[in-house]
Amino acid sequence: MKKIIMIGMAALVALSLQACRKMLDIKPNDRLLEDAVFGERNGVYGVLNGIYTSMAAADSYGQGFTMTVPDLLAQYYSSYQSSYNSLVQGNYVGSDVHLLTDSLWSSSYNLVLQTNILMGHVKRDQGNGLTESDRNILLGETHAIRAFLHFDLLRLFGPVYSIDSNAISIPYNTGEIQQIYKILPAVDVMRQIQSDLDSAASYLANDPVITNGITNTFDIVVGNNFMQRRNLRLNYYAVRALQARVALYRGDKASAQVFAQEVITKTDTIFTWAPSDASLPGSVNQDLTFSSEIIFGLFNSGLYNSYRSLFSPSNATVLKPDENGLLSFYEKNINDFRYRGWWRQDPNGVQKSRTFYRYVEPTTNAANPNPIQLYMQPLIRLSEVYYIAAETAPDPVTAVDLLNTVRLHRGLSSLDANTDLNKEIANEYRKDFWGEGQLFYYYKRKNALTIPTTAGTGTTISFISSRYVIPLPLSESLNR
Repeated sequence: MKKIIMIGMAALVALSLQACRKMLDIKPNDRLLEDAVFGERNGVYGVLNGIYTSMAAADSYGQGFTMTVPDLLAQYYSSYQSSYNSLVQGNYVGSDVHLLTDSLWSSSYNLVLQTNILMGHVKRDQGNGLTESDRNILLGETHAIRAFLHFDLLRLFGPVYSIDSNAISIPYNTGEIQQIYKILPAVDVMRQIQSDLDSAASYLANDPVITNGITNTFDIVVGNNFMQRRNLRLNYYAVRALQARVALYRGDKASAQVFAQEVITKTDTIFTWAPSDASLPGSVNQDLTFSSEIIFGLFNSGLYNSYRSLFSPSNATVLKPDENGLLSFYEKNINDFRYRGWWRQDPNGVQKSRTFYRYVEPTTNAANPNPIQLYMQPLIRLSEVYYIAAETAPDPVTAVDLLNTVRLHRGLSSLDANTDLNKEIANEYRKDFWGEGQLFYYYKRKNALTIPTTAGTGTTISFISSRYVIPLPLSESLNR
């Protein structure tokens, strides 16, 4: 079964890249090849699959937007490669920082351009074999991708939205040609993100995920796979979860609550909590990504290469926290499912303290021949939706109940109704999102002036508001 599914995935990726490369090779005056790519159903599917594949690259969500840049900014690691020194220390004018941020910026806007071209063809072209249902799904996902990419660019390069939403931020690209777009105030970018997400939700109103769930089978025919593994695409519920994330970031707690509750109440059989043995070392059901909770993720063929280069205990230098700082982040609870599963000491490794194991390649065996989490890069997960719902809940009792639901599925005891809710939500963010790139944006949304570090027990660092704003890359600012 594993061989069949992996062959299907390989065929899917190969066809996706072939179609995507054809599109990327198009010259401005060469429309014949572009028309050929978009002139048939599999070609259209292939381009969208290629966009998702490119999103999983190391210079995008396969590493840069998840495992490195935001997590280093969030002070998750006290040990790291020297090339990250300036970024961690807040010296954003260094050439090493420019290399990192320029890569994320360029890859994201290239993906936006690809998405816009695809969206335009889906809207205009006839005779390519697409049904109305196909078009709705394609348009829903492309609107969602465009919003997703711009939102993370806004969160990284834009102002602290809660205190200066009118500050100049980033361009919002909706065109199909490569050109210089006007840099907009953050509030205007946010409006366009909202508009794209509203369109996405409307187009995806009949997404198969609503009635069929994510489905975990593959057919080697690309067009057939498009409706499979819906959690590896921006499906309807992923859009709702993203709307909750966006609404909370802009301070609209009422809308965030509505979106989060829709996901919670309607997906209890689609996205389920990881079982307790998923994080148990040696378990045949080990699943360190907690894949059943992933509402949206990517098939990242380079996932284990990233693990080996960044976190492997056999390396002389890795991204890792101080042992005491790590334990402090988990409030000294060694039975927390995340701590016991993700942080381990390899007796044969160069590193003598605990290192990050979350993205280690799963072991296959007769009892578990096809781990569903293979190559799965999480981007939106169920626990975040619960944290959003708790933060925006109408009363403290409801909020604590929501937070306790997550804690129960992380091996923790329940909190009482008088708990400091904001403190406890922050604690859970710190524990839950290693390697996913979300903690820094939580701090930025809160404009936190002091944040914990993992340099030792109880260590903190001051963060003035300007430190949350990463300068636009030189490739962008010098061309204006």
